[in-house]
Amino acid sequence: MPHEELLSQEAKNCVRLCVHCYSTCTESIHYCLTEGGMHAEALHISRLLLCAETCQLAARSILLRASEQAEFCALTAKICQSCAEDSGAMDGEWMQSCAEACRRCAEACASMGRHLSAVA
Repeated sequence: MPHEELLSQEAKNCVRLCVHCYSTCTESIHYCLTEGGMHAEALHISRLLLCAETCQLAARSILLRASEQAEFCALTAKICQSCAEDSGAMDGEWMQSCAEACRRCAEACASMGRHLSAVA
């Protein structure tokens, strides 16, 4: 059986959305530092970085079938939601796009975390 078939569609979708959110938040750090002002405030940059890093960790934990993946997904959902709220409060298409990527990832990770906890 090919490796890809071992992951459920829900898991594949969650990994895809985590990678997209990781990429979006990482690019947003550069955008925000360049933009300056409230975009470059330490708390906002920290949220973007933490969101990016937890998304990467959640995706990796799913791909590796880590026993802690439910916990990683639940934590990532919480952090992504916080980042979505923070980014969504800022003006501009870039930050609204970032907020949407975070919201979609938060929803997928929350669902994945619930699913994994239920089957554990």
